[in-house]
Amino acid sequence: MISNSNSNSNGSKEIAGGGRSRSELITNGDFSDGQTGWIVAPTVTIREGQATIGPAVRPPYAAIAQEILEDEVSYDVIIDVVAVPEEGRGDVRDGSNTIVYSIVSTGQKSFSFTNSRGLLFSITSLREGLVISNVSVKKQ
Repeated sequence: MISNSNSNSNGSKEIAGGGRSRSELITNGDFSDGQTGWIVAPTVTIREGQATIGPAVRPPYAAIAQEILEDEVSYDVIIDVVAVPEEGRGDVRDGSNTIVYSIVSTGQKSFSFTNSRGLLFSITSLREGLVISNVSVKKQ
């Protein structure tokens, strides 16, 4: 359970829970350093602290991603969503490309998942208009 959050000097958030502090796995989660740390599709724009994902040029989708996951490990995720596509959604995928969370509205999204296998944590969209301003991923 997440009890509180505080921003530190590099823009990442430290979340304290269960009496211990956990390390942030995402590099440049607030997009303050452009694309640094992110694998991005050609149709992703990162500027002014926000990532705009989509539209997909080639199926199946446009994406931002980082290779941070371990097999059979559980994670807590917080994503700040500024906008969602009018006729669509965004998806968060685990290392096996399985959708673990669908983004259908704006606001701060907080969820947990267990990665089955693979390294890649990704946020995807078929349509233009998914805008993210911060991403945090920590091991449980």
